[in-house]
Amino acid sequence: SKSDKKYELIYRASRDGDSAKTFHKLCDKHFNLIILIETQDGLKFGGYTSYNFKSSPRFKHDNNAFLFSLDQMEIFKIKPENYALYCCRNVGPSFSNQILHVPNDFFKNYGIVGPAGGAFQFKKDYEINNGQKYFKIKELEVFQALY
Repeated sequence: SKSDKKYELIYRASRDGDSAKTFHKLCDKHFNLIILIETQDGLKFGGYTSYNFKSSPRFKHDNNAFLFSLDQMEIFKIKPENYALYCCRNVGPSFSNQILHVPNDFFKNYGIVGPAGGAFQFKKDYEINNGQKYFKIKELEVFQALY
């Protein structure tokens, strides 16, 4: 049952370092990942994948993947046949390349949220980030769902 699920924090940018290299070192061997981002504007959103962000293959299908907004209490499912993940050792967690994209040096660089019409079912452009394309990360955490 759902109540039996446990979650383990495997990465926190403020504690472990905000580089793509550190993210991959701590997360690539894990599956069933929940990425949680808090922006400097106080928004909280992220995504789930049953796969991992190991760089090969670079683009991955995952029909279980979804993005979410904690502020709006919304889930945005992957559209069938779309790539859910973009995996590259030079970037952090990135869903479908530009839908939720975290470049290296998470705290210095701007993350990017994509418009509607992409791989995930957004109704409005940049929906999980209050209509803004770019965001600055205050914190990024990765949890592994343990079943």
